[in-house]
Amino acid sequence: MNRKHSVIIGLITGLVVGIIMFVIGLWLRHASEPVLTNAFLLIHAPALGLMSCLHAPAYDWNTNAGLSQVLALFLGYWTLLGTLVGLGWQIILSQRHTSHVA
Repeated sequence: MNRKHSVIIGLITGLVVGIIMFVIGLWLRHASEPVLTNAFLLIHAPALGLMSCLHAPAYDWNTNAGLSQVLALFLGYWTLLGTLVGLGWQIILSQRHTSHVA
């Protein structure tokens, strides 16, 4: 894998994981498993905390507009994480490459 592509691969992976997490969130909304729901909320605590501070009094999260905002939040959150992982991987590969050259 080319080290220049690692950020793009991380970004695409983040988008896919964001979509999967949104679907899991929709499923957990109707599930009665508190352990899975608590784990899901723990994973997404930074993003959900930011969203609830910004929009909690203004929107009803059980509407289509609320669900589209949650989808946008999950996509942005996981895309950011995927991009950071790809960038970190690119830095690690570039350091390995320069250490072998020297």
